[in-house]
Amino acid sequence: VEFLSRFKIKDQVGAGSAVKFCRIAEGSADVYPRFGQTCEWDIAAGHAVVVASGGTVTKPNGEPLSYGHQDRDFRVPGFVAWGDPAAAKYAG
Repeated sequence: VEFLSRFKIKDQVGAGSAVKFCRIAEGSADVYPRFGQTCEWDIAAGHAVVVASGGTVTKPNGEPLSYGHQDRDFRVPGFVAWGDPAAAKYAG
């Protein structure tokens, strides 16, 4: 809630992760924050789709999101998908 308070929110739409990534990619959504833990393999394809469409996916603090972290059992503590990479400056 604190993260979203920085933005003028028109709508919040509930959907599965894959749909949220696709909405970012197609331009019908601007930001998809997820602050709960998930697995790398659950978001890697969505990350690729968003990047291919011109967006980005970062850690919640705006740093690049990376993969292959066996040391944390391939878990991602959270991420934010952005339709506009310049908007990622609002992270953190």
